[in-house]
Amino acid sequence: MSDQEPVVKVSQIPNGNFEQQLQSWNVNGSGVLLGNDGCDGSASLVLKGAKGATVGLSQSVSGIADGYYDIEFYGKSNGRNLNGQGSKQNSNAQQQLVNVVATYADSFNKIHDLSVMAGWEFKTNSWDGMGIVASNFPTDGALMNNIGTSEMENPNIWSSKGKNEMASFFGRVNYTLMQRYILTLNMRVDGSSNFSDKHQWGYFPGVSVAWRMGEEKWLRDVEWLSNLKLRAGYGQTGNAGNLTGINTYYTVSRGTYVMDNSLVNGIGLSKLGNPDLKWETLTDINIGVDFGLWHDRLSGTIDLYQRTRSDVIMSKSLMSYQEINTIDYNSRTQYRSTGIDVSIHSVNIDDKNFGWNTDINFSYYRNKTIRRDADFIPEPYQSWKEDWNNIYVYRTDGLVKPGESYAHLPSSTAGAIKYVDQYGYKLDSDGNKMRDAEGRYIRVAEADGTLDAVDMIYFHNSTPIPFSLNNTFRWKNWDANIYLYGSLNGWKLNDVKYQSVYGISDLTYGVNALTKVKERWSYSNPEGTMPGVAEANSGIDPKSSDFFYENAWYLRLDNVSIGYNFPKKWFGGFIQSARAYVAGRNLYVFTPYKGMDPETGNGIGAYPNTWSVAFGLNVKF
Repeated sequence: MSDQEPVVKVSQIPNGNFEQQLQSWNVNGSGVLLGNDGCDGSASLVLKGAKGATVGLSQSVSGIADGYYDIEFYGKSNGRNLNGQGSKQNSNAQQQLVNVVATYADSFNKIHDLSVMAGWEFKTNSWDGMGIVASNFPTDGALMNNIGTSEMENPNIWSSKGKNEMASFFGRVNYTLMQRYILTLNMRVDGSSNFSDKHQWGYFPGVSVAWRMGEEKWLRDVEWLSNLKLRAGYGQTGNAGNLTGINTYYTVSRGTYVMDNSLVNGIGLSKLGNPDLKWETLTDINIGVDFGLWHDRLSGTIDLYQRTRSDVIMSKSLMSYQEINTIDYNSRTQYRSTGIDVSIHSVNIDDKNFGWNTDINFSYYRNKTIRRDADFIPEPYQSWKEDWNNIYVYRTDGLVKPGESYAHLPSSTAGAIKYVDQYGYKLDSDGNKMRDAEGRYIRVAEADGTLDAVDMIYFHNSTPIPFSLNNTFRWKNWDANIYLYGSLNGWKLNDVKYQSVYGISDLTYGVNALTKVKERWSYSNPEGTMPGVAEANSGIDPKSSDFFYENAWYLRLDNVSIGYNFPKKWFGGFIQSARAYVAGRNLYVFTPYKGMDPETGNGIGAYPNTWSVAFGLNVKF
């Protein structure tokens, strides 16, 4: 399949697309919306053939056609200043999708099961629009419905038009032998107008296998084993990115040049296309096991996975003397995610009057940069391969005491944070900083009298380790549920504590402050542990240090509910069922973190997680 040229050609938007966008107009104040004509539609067709073969065709169109957004400011300050201002614009956006799918399934000789699916998809997105913004009207009588009466010398006029297309061929084959051995083959071929002819098509295969070991004869007689299945898979998908791609754009600027004593428009490059741009690729590998023990009293799944992102589409800086100094390109950078997901279900007790089930979920993952562009130069504290969510900080050692002074903290006096100068640069015989083979400055473990990047150290990794625990109970007509979840890892800046010190100037305006402000160091409070006013003059961002970071693991008691199911005989058949309940949400959080919330907002302006208690009655007639 990969050796054949696809029969459907993806239209390429010609290089040198022209886009005129003279001004974006932000409206402050109320306006008038006089028209908004839109259309939405869809159609589908399914054809069924013999032996389970089906062919489907679908098409959908949606968008806004000739939508008029008319805004006038008469009586407002902007309108008075501009002698009236009005606008008129229309836009149209359309998406068309055609999808054709054929499937076939059959069984052979009682041991072979085969299903085949093949399809084709074509999607087009197009848009166009225009508008005008003018001011200086002789009268308000026509509002924005006669913009030609404007006496503005150069009204703002804009228009735009664009289109992109994507075509896909895809297929899948499923084969099962004796209900035990399973093979799945996938192939997807995607073409996008975001790329030039030589890179327009991307080929993305996939394969997965599974083995139902529990169905083997030599395991069927194992009484405590009720299910065992091994799984493995490999597959690739593509990403066309959302950047400029191969298209070169020009922008018109109004009145930017003077010729013959008159202002004239100019046109110039605004974005360079890259004909060498190609598909970004995501490669997934996974291994898993499904199991059940003791008649599924204990069951679960374990999945190991790895995803590698390569040929990442990025924007790269060019030489500053060029007219356009950025271009989209495929970076050599590679990202990799690895992890494990575990899900366990247990039936702890199950008899006539009492039952208790438990569900446990656990995930551990890490995202890493495993490869860099050749011109990447790491900081002295960075590794060439680096975990995401690493925290790098200056180490601190309490507060500066009266009478102390430090060469690397020339502006810090008593009460300021004492940042530690612990490293220096390795110098050659001429006093120049030396680099290692990766271009990184080499540091040595001795103070050099300066606080800079060489003094930053790895502090912690803040990637969460999420888990959840759910217990359900029943006892006669009663039922109950207790659900907890949390994270075993996490380090966060305590912004509440930070603000209680660095927002202290607000006190002069009568703004409330947290009681933590009483712990600020001052000459009248020499035992204070929070930075004093001197820290504001240190010239160092305290958020780049370990001073305000706290361990932010947490366990949240998210839901507790108790219910009672009334016996049916109480209602004489008039009511089928009735249940009364009481439920509490977000009842408590166990955590060493002293900020607002270890899970959600970090800042003091974050919306808080509220707790609630609800009483209810469910009745079914």
